Order: sequence, then structure tokens, then C-alpha cells
Amino acid sequence: MFDTETFFCARMQLELNIPHADYAAVLFDCDGTIADTMLAHYEAWREALGEAARYFSLERHIGWAGLPTEVILAKLNRLHGTKLDPIEFSKLKEKCYLKRLNLIRPVGPVLEYARKQASRVPLAIVSGGRREVVEQTLGALGIRNLFQEVITTEDYQNPKPSPEPFLVAAQKLGVDPHKCLVFEDSQLGVEAAKKAGMEVVYVPTNEILKATLQTQSQNSA
Repeated sequence: MFDTETFFCARMQLELNIPHADYAAVLFDCDGTIADTMLAHYEAWREALGEAARYFSLERHIGWAGLPTEVILAKLNRLHGTKLDPIEFSKLKEKCYLKRLNLIRPVGPVLEYARKQASRVPLAIVSGGRREVVEQTLGALGIRNLFQEVITTEDYQNPKPSPEPFLVAAQKLGVDPHKCLVFEDSQLGVEAAKKAGMEVVYVPTNEILKATLQTQSQNSA
């Protein structure tokens, strides 16, 4: 069984390389960046997959982090001969996730920075998720009021690594994209922010997950 407490503790002790500069706005990805939703999403995936959950290990969940649901399902269908329908599965998986909002935790250092900046510059969430899910995630942590804008998949046509989500956020906030700082935990998100001309703080979620898994594996050997 995955040692969630060790993982959560490691996330709370993150040391982030945050540049010292005057920014016009700060933008945050949601899942894995400001909200630790890993466990909630993983359990939701496995419940929604049903019998096919045996093909979806935690290692695979980590390895495919950031990929759209339809891409992950296509991989499972191709590798294991499953016949998972993206539309029906997405609806079911979302319901399974929303039942697990109690499992969500904040990513402490990122949230601490957001709270400090909230009185200085406008903040926004820029997510690849649906609005209802993202809003409920932020609500579960009690932090929705920190953000002037919440940008979700309903607000743009081209997802990360396209810069469009971040450019939409800058436009809605009325700021120059080149004067925005972004916090991201995925390589796709980092790429998108850089394409938008923004400076990026990388939040090493996957590295911590992998290190926790490796340590646990060594200890049980």
C-alpha cells in the first residue's frame, strides 16, 4: 500500500525556486500544484475502471500524469484490449472523484505563497479540468476566494501545451502575459507557460511521488 503520509509530508517540505521580481499576476495550475488531488484522482480512476483497474497501477498513474483522459483510455484500449468509451468513462470518473473531495490536501508551500501574494497582485487558476470539478476542488480547500479568475477547459479551445489557457487568463486579468509568474507541476504546463512568454516555477510533484514509491519499494524488499 502506498504510504500517503510520507508523500504528504514531503510535499509540505517542498523547496521552490521562486524568482524575486515584481509580477503583474500569478497563475497556478490546480491539480498537483496548489491542490494535492493525487489520491482522490487515483482512487476515482480505479473505481471508474472497474475490472480494468488491474491495468492501472499507481506507477502508471504517475507516468501518465498530465495526459488527457481520452489519451489514457486509448492507451489502455490498445495495450490491453479494453473497450473503454471516453465520454461515458469521463462522466463516471468525475462522479467518483467528487465523492472523494475529503482526500484533497493543499500543497503547503505553494498555497502559502498564494496567500502572501493575494493582497498584492491578482491571482488565477489555469486548469485543464472542467469548471465544476475545479471549483469544487478549490471549495474543498476553502481557497476559492483567493483567485480573481478560474480558467478551465470551457474557456479555451487548445489545451496545454498550447499557451492559450495562460493567455486567456492574462487577458481576463487585464495584464501583460510577459509580466505573469506561473506555478506548474507538469511538463506540458511548463511548456505552455513558456510559450506564453511567462516565467515558471516548477512544482516537482511526480519526482516526489516516484521517490516515495522507490523508498517504499526498497524498505519492503
